[in-house]
Amino acid sequence: MNLTLIAGARPNFMKIAPIIHAIQKAQQEGINIHYRLVHTGQHYDGNMSEMFFEELDIPRTDINLGCGGGSQAEQTAAIMVAFEKDLIANPSDLVMVVGDVTSTMACSIVAKKLNTKVTHVEAGIRSWNLTMPEEINCMLTLHRPAKALMNAILSNEHGLPVIFPIHPRTAKIFTDIGIHTDNLHVVDPMGYLEFNYLVQHSKAVITDSGGITEETTVMGIPCITLRDNTERPETCTIGTNELIGTNPSAIKQTLDNFFAGEWKKG
Repeated sequence: MNLTLIAGARPNFMKIAPIIHAIQKAQQEGINIHYRLVHTGQHYDGNMSEMFFEELDIPRTDINLGCGGGSQAEQTAAIMVAFEKDLIANPSDLVMVVGDVTSTMACSIVAKKLNTKVTHVEAGIRSWNLTMPEEINCMLTLHRPAKALMNAILSNEHGLPVIFPIHPRTAKIFTDIGIHTDNLHVVDPMGYLEFNYLVQHSKAVITDSGGITEETTVMGIPCITLRDNTERPETCTIGTNELIGTNPSAIKQTLDNFFAGEWKKG
């Protein structure tokens, strides 16, 4: 059996890694199964994907389609054109996609059009809010009130250091905003293990991510999510996560509650 595994963005590699390990175990047991790992290049910065191969103990990709950059439509089209050529050249019994990023959608469409079976790992979570990119794909953006947002986070009277791992595309925007303060540390994207070490030893996490709300819940770390809804409601009902919306004015009261010890344990 020949499989084609698709990865395009950072979260994909965490989901692909245990699948590769399971395939390798099956191969050692004599099962006839082979795979190709296709990197679409959606996250093209080395810090956004390269470090994961060593940290997650997975082999390098068989091909990098190099489809980073461009608008949403341009990137989707580039992935579809490149993956169609690759799949025709390397027929597969099954294409496996993970998560909800642009690569997931683009490669699924290509495979189905070429009459190749598709299986989707982590296909069920939904926020049911069609204004959220995650309903069709995933792209991290720095929202318009970013300056007010960061000022609200940084103005806590406790003066705790704030570490901000920043997306390469966001870095220039953040520089243009012009926020400078002694307790703010802007850093490059971190590796998966490095970032989780940081989370595990933090007082709290402020995020708009979905996956991080799961990790903070598992670790018992308070999580403040700057969104109006989530596709992971269990992180709020039985976890350590709390949705506070996208209005920066809500941050101060939330942080006051946190420092007063009024936070759920999960």
